[in-house]
This record gives sequence, C-alpha cells and structure tokens, in this order.
Amino acid sequence: MFLAKKIGILVLGTAVLCGVCSCKSDIKIKAKKDSCSITYGTVLGNALRDTVSAFSGGEEVAFDPSQFEEIFSESNLKNVSANSETKDSIFLSADLDEEKLDFISQSNILSVGPNGNTVTVTFSEENLSAMYESMPQTMQAYIDMFMAPSFSGEKMTDEEYLELVSSVYGDFVSDEIKKSVINFTLVNSRGKSAYYEVKLLDIINLKKELVLKI
Repeated sequence: MFLAKKIGILVLGTAVLCGVCSCKSDIKIKAKKDSCSITYGTVLGNALRDTVSAFSGGEEVAFDPSQFEEIFSESNLKNVSANSETKDSIFLSADLDEEKLDFISQSNILSVGPNGNTVTVTFSEENLSAMYESMPQTMQAYIDMFMAPSFSGEKMTDEEYLELVSSVYGDFVSDEIKKSVINFTLVNSRGKSAYYEVKLLDIINLKKELVLKI
C-alpha cells in the first residue's frame, strides 16, 4: 500500500502542475489587494488510474492529502490545504509567497497588477523553463515523468509527443492526454472574472506564447 501511495503521488503531483490526470482539471486564481490564492481540483482519469494500479502491482491507490500539503509547502507556497473527496481525486488551495519565493512567482507565469485589479497568466518557453528550474527536485521529477516538450525543450509535433507517451504508458494514457482540458478561472480583486478552457497539449507542447488575462 505504501508503494501505491508513493506512485499515486508521483502521478497526481504531475497533474497539479500540468493537468494530465483527467479529462478536465480546474484552476482558479483569485487576486486580492495584497495577496493571490490558487485552487486546483482534478480527478484521476480512468487510463491513468489503471496505469498507476499497474505500476503498484495491482494495489488500490489512495491519495493522502497530508503528503500533498507537505510537498507544496516545501515549494514555498503558503497556507497549503489539500483534501480528497474520493480515493482518486485531489483538491488543493494555496497562497503565493509574499516575498515571491515560490516557484510560480519566480517563473513570472502569473502576474497580478496593482491592488489586484488585473490578473495575467502567460505560458511561454521562457516562463515554463523558469518554473521548472525554480521547483524542488521532487517536483522536477514529477514533470520529467511525462516528458513534456515545453519543459524538456525538445521540438516535436503533438502527434510525435503522443506517440512517445503511448510507447511508454500505452494508448489509453496518450488518448486521455489528447482530450484533456484545463479550465482556468481568473478573478480580480473587484470580483470580476474571466473563464478560459485550454487544451492540455497547448501547454505541455507549447507552439507559441499563450496569454490569459482579466
């Protein structure tokens, strides 16, 4: 059971950063005048659930929220809270570090304007590379597991990347990644919000800069 938990955290930890564990993942970024909070939720997709089970010798996978809290607290995020409503789901919330020591702030992927009036999320090769370099080694291992071109710097088509994933994890996993989307909700300090639905492949195999803003 211990091995199953460790492997489960490896796969789902990747999901928190890349959204790879389900057909739909939700990220909400809420700015305040003097802080910014992020919430994330996902449910492990059938294909990856079966893959994790296979890696763990067929043992049932159960996710321990306390281990997620420890991992993300070590990355300098503040007020980290995690809960799991079912054995294959995880929901996290955290605040960015006021001194910008967390891996998200250091990457410049997320920018909050004066008094929280604007929120901008920018995915670029430079920002994703900076985020990777700012992560603890444990998190880097999560990213490495899925060989995402946006982090490795390799140039390949979506089809080539999916073939690579399929060769390692099987067709079911690559198919799940292909149809996965991430739902972003950006909320400024005045309560105004903007919603974006982004294909997972558009982030992990970035072709051009992607900007979301409110």
